[in-house]
Amino acid sequence: MSLLDQGGWVLVAIFSVSTLAWILILLQWMRLRGETRGAIADAREILRRLESGGREAAIQLCQTGPQLLRRLFRAALEIAEGDRARFRRRLRPVWRAEVSRLRRHLGMIHTLGVTATLLGLLGTVLGIVRTFAALTVDGSARVEELTGSISQALITTQAGLMVAVPILLMHHWLRSRIRRASDRIALYLLRVERVLFES
Repeated sequence: MSLLDQGGWVLVAIFSVSTLAWILILLQWMRLRGETRGAIADAREILRRLESGGREAAIQLCQTGPQLLRRLFRAALEIAEGDRARFRRRLRPVWRAEVSRLRRHLGMIHTLGVTATLLGLLGTVLGIVRTFAALTVDGSARVEELTGSISQALITTQAGLMVAVPILLMHHWLRSRIRRASDRIALYLLRVERVLFES
């Protein structure tokens, strides 16, 4: 009896969830990498231009790339008028939208990791139910029926955990990387604010 036969449709569902989760993890990692690659060097160069009085040169540099930091700096430089409170009110929705875009798949990755665990539990319950059903049909059961049902219970539990743990670890790792990147960019935005309003 093959592993797929023993695990039944629950095992197929667990592997489908795993495939989808790893695709989303890869997409999330690629987005994070693309949005933050070279961000520190860009921030330093933009700040250098801005501090030397070249606001237009800083805006021009911000327009040369699609990265998160450049979009946020461009928005900050374009809305820099009035007082600091107004500046912050206008920049806040732009900041939230950009960070939200950066976190786009995180919720789904977490949900898929939890779903894999629950599918493994469902397989356990189905295997136990099948075991008890085999026992109650005529008061006794054949060994093959009992072992097959218990095997399904154990295989799906194992598969659910083997799939869920790495997915949830990757979710945590990606979330911490996004938090670190957004914190770093926020610090550079504060420096831009300081240059704009204290000079």
